[in-house]
Amino acid sequence: MGFTKKTGEQKIQQGSGRSIRGYWTIGVIGLLILTAAVWSYLFYQNQLTTQAQQKKQTKAITQALAISITTILKQRMELIQGLAHQPALAELFDQVDTQDLQVEQARLTRLVPDVMRIRLLPKGVEQPDTDAKPHMGYASLQLLRQAEESETVLPAEMHQFGTTHQHIAIASSIPSTNGVDVSGVLHAAFPTDTLLKLLDGIEDYAGRVELQQVFAGKEPFALAGKGAIVATGDRPDGVIPLKGSIWQIAYWGGTGTGMQADLIESLMLIVPGVLFFLFTALLLFRLSQRMTNALKSDQHNILSLMEALVVGRPPKHQPAQLSDLQPTLDVLEHQVREYRSNQAEKGKIKRSASDISGLGISDMVVKDEGASIVVDEMIDIPSSIFRAYDIRGVVGETITEEIVTQLGQGIGSEVYEKGYQSVVVARDTRTSSDSLQSALIQGLQASGRDVIDLGMVPTPLLNYAVHELDAECGVMVTGSHNPAQYNGLKLVVGRESPTQEDIQDLRRLIDAGQLLQGEGSFDSQEIENDYIERVISDVRLGQPLKIVVDCGNGAASAVAPELYRQLGCEVVELYCTADGTFPNHHPDPGDPKNMRDLQKAVIDHQAALGLAFDGDGDRLGVIDSSGKLIWPDRLLMYLAIDILTREPGGDIIYDVKCSRHLANIVLSNGGRPLMWKSGHSMLKAKMKETHALLAGEFSGHILFSERWYGFDDGIYAGARLLEILSLDYRTSAEIFAELPESLSTPEYVLQLEEGQPQTVMSAIDKLPEIPGARLVKIDGLRAEFEQGWGLVRASNTTPSLLFRFEAESEAGLEQVQSIFRDMLTKVDPALQPPF
Repeated sequence: MGFTKKTGEQKIQQGSGRSIRGYWTIGVIGLLILTAAVWSYLFYQNQLTTQAQQKKQTKAITQALAISITTILKQRMELIQGLAHQPALAELFDQVDTQDLQVEQARLTRLVPDVMRIRLLPKGVEQPDTDAKPHMGYASLQLLRQAEESETVLPAEMHQFGTTHQHIAIASSIPSTNGVDVSGVLHAAFPTDTLLKLLDGIEDYAGRVELQQVFAGKEPFALAGKGAIVATGDRPDGVIPLKGSIWQIAYWGGTGTGMQADLIESLMLIVPGVLFFLFTALLLFRLSQRMTNALKSDQHNILSLMEALVVGRPPKHQPAQLSDLQPTLDVLEHQVREYRSNQAEKGKIKRSASDISGLGISDMVVKDEGASIVVDEMIDIPSSIFRAYDIRGVVGETITEEIVTQLGQGIGSEVYEKGYQSVVVARDTRTSSDSLQSALIQGLQASGRDVIDLGMVPTPLLNYAVHELDAECGVMVTGSHNPAQYNGLKLVVGRESPTQEDIQDLRRLIDAGQLLQGEGSFDSQEIENDYIERVISDVRLGQPLKIVVDCGNGAASAVAPELYRQLGCEVVELYCTADGTFPNHHPDPGDPKNMRDLQKAVIDHQAALGLAFDGDGDRLGVIDSSGKLIWPDRLLMYLAIDILTREPGGDIIYDVKCSRHLANIVLSNGGRPLMWKSGHSMLKAKMKETHALLAGEFSGHILFSERWYGFDDGIYAGARLLEILSLDYRTSAEIFAELPESLSTPEYVLQLEEGQPQTVMSAIDKLPEIPGARLVKIDGLRAEFEQGWGLVRASNTTPSLLFRFEAESEAGLEQVQSIFRDMLTKVDPALQPPF
């Protein structure tokens, strides 16, 4: 009998089992996990008890502190109100004797215990006082206005916080001698030392107490605290309002991990668990040794039976050490005896390998030569598809699979020249997008580029993948919000959208036939879950909201509803099934008629908000809780107000189609407004140049650089809007009603032939100046008048002229529109204005 050499596969199969020692190891690990779990549970229960004690202690301390502060405030307020209602003060104001008032101020300052300064101020003071200490700033002026309207002393506030003039302000009106009017206001400034001493008097413990000042609609502001700092967003265990002030005391029962148990108690819990684990592990080890020995004995018995079979001797009965193996040994013994019996009857038979003809294994070598990617002969590509910042044309005419393949090879060549190798690709739901994406991939691979396919996703996910997959380049097959017969390519190179000059450089490269040849690789990725996790890690809702989401059967259907559900919203889906025929309405939230179903659904479901997206999900439309359409420039106002509370002084960019009120809102909230050209590519470039916090255009493209990547993302913009709304007690209709709004029109579109919009705009630019108008020629022509403004510009995506108007009255709106009608008539009498 000979021995055959084991192949690699046989060796793997031989070693694929698990030894008894391996099972013992698994058992010990399982035992360790079980022991750790039991101990952790006991430890956790112990910590819960400790935390409960800590919270109880903190609550008691906080209540005592609240009583102390309230008592002090009550004494001071009663004193201030009593002083303010002295008839002598009213008489001093009637005499209008400034010197006597100053003398009385000094006397009261000496008279009132612990006061820093008493001010006796006539009604209507409008300027802050920075001559005397402590300073009296704008917050105090607002307090004076409120005191003039109140018959009682106003709640205490802390002013000039964090400065050397920090003080507690209490104000009370001073009634006139006639008992009806108000002569002035008594303003008292007390030091903050008393409050700080009360907090410092708290002995060290595991919790935290904070004295907070509360303003309506804003997060509480911490004035002072004692104890370990809590994590951002960690809600307090309780809040106690302080009567007689705008303050509250917030307390946390246990900060940090909350697991600061006594060391001895912890050891008392650990030691029994360790002893139990060691004893059981030792027992298992002894059992495994006995099993190993028994198995070795049974293995020897099996080998003895096999040896008997080989050499032809009678088998001996072999008792098994492991009872489970006894049936196996009996079967083997029976087979050996039966085999010997058969051999005796048949005689000895020899066989050789040569006796068996036609049997064998023939080696077949398959050579993989690799599939060579070939792009057909160069074809002429219409120059009209190269738009201002992307590629767009009519499917079957100016955009075909052959054209897109050649475009892909050109894009791949351009990408390589700029130092990149990988390109992420994706598509929207249009019926033509699948085949055009395949053609694009073929062209990119033909240029030698490696392709990462995301499948059907919204454009924001392509941009997200470009940043997160470290590819830095991407191409989206999408017609966006354009009519159904259109499709095209949106490009990202080096994480940036191309400029108009970049697009023309690509056209010239392709026309010159300077295309690389290669064989790029292909891979696919699913990015949806990663994107959702990234958004919900950034956005937090203060309360759940009921919303209606209209994806228009576009690419946002695959992501938006699930994302908002994971944020905690109750989502009512409207047309959220991907369907490139767009059976319900065209996916363009900029057209009011496409928003009618969403308006009705918001009202029917009594939803807090309605969100709509265009075909590839990078534009956002909004319906408030009353069913009113909120134009994107008004949405931009609301988002800017929120961002500027955290980043005062930041730049906010908006396009030429936006309301004039937007600039005023940005300025009044401490920001810097910047009007710029329309188009997401233009906004991205300007945002990068200026480091702006937020940018947006009237079409619905919203870009955040604060907390986000700086690309237009309608889905993320919707999440940020929900985050702000969830922190406000008002309805969305009430919130947007407070933002300024004039009479305005949607975006009017005048369809023309290819190239005609540029010709018309050139002729308009040569017209004489418009009397009484300030002309803005950043992008097209925006004429601003005292009563309103109007705009005409060439579209970046279709051969058309775009118009928009805004005015303070119907008459003003008509007047501005008539000026633009006359303008078109002068340029080309055949043009029919769409307004």
